[in-house]
Amino acid sequence: MRAFSKGTLIVFAFFFSATQLVFSQTNKVIESPKLPAGTKSFLMTTNEFTLLSKVIELPKLPAETKSFLMTADEFTLLSLDPKLDAKLKAKVAFRGHRILGSTPIVTEERTNLVNELENGIANADFVAMCFNPRHGIRAKKADQTIECLICFECAQVIIYSNSATNGYGTDGTPAKAFNDSLRIHKVPLAAH
Repeated sequence: MRAFSKGTLIVFAFFFSATQLVFSQTNKVIESPKLPAGTKSFLMTTNEFTLLSKVIELPKLPAETKSFLMTADEFTLLSLDPKLDAKLKAKVAFRGHRILGSTPIVTEERTNLVNELENGIANADFVAMCFNPRHGIRAKKADQTIECLICFECAQVIIYSNSATNGYGTDGTPAKAFNDSLRIHKVPLAAH
């Protein structure tokens, strides 16, 4: 995690109402500096900033994660209801989201999806302050599992492994490949 000294200016390309927000870090609160009239701003605690910067500062899919996804014994693509429901049982839910359908993915199609995801993460240029995941990946190899909870709408990916949870930004371009794969396998898509 990057450490920022007091007063360091940090620029994030967040697009709320087509507005770019600029933040500076000071003591316990990150405050927006004087911005042009009509520009929206808000306060952010250092804890919120730390969580948010964890998503933004990891622009690339780690090579070991990509390798695992490419070589997993099982690779399942999921279509998810974006509404979070913590009461759902594990058999009908994926990380708290109802599974609308799923399909196993084989080598060539898997390669395409993983490459699309990697490119989306590499090309991320903003992260929205929402999270409505409609896609998921569950990959298993022996006793190891990686699960990816993906929201192309909000430009975020959360990757869970046996040892860590990491957040990434993504652009929306992989959504077409993911939706095409789900349609080919006749898996229903979540409504927008």
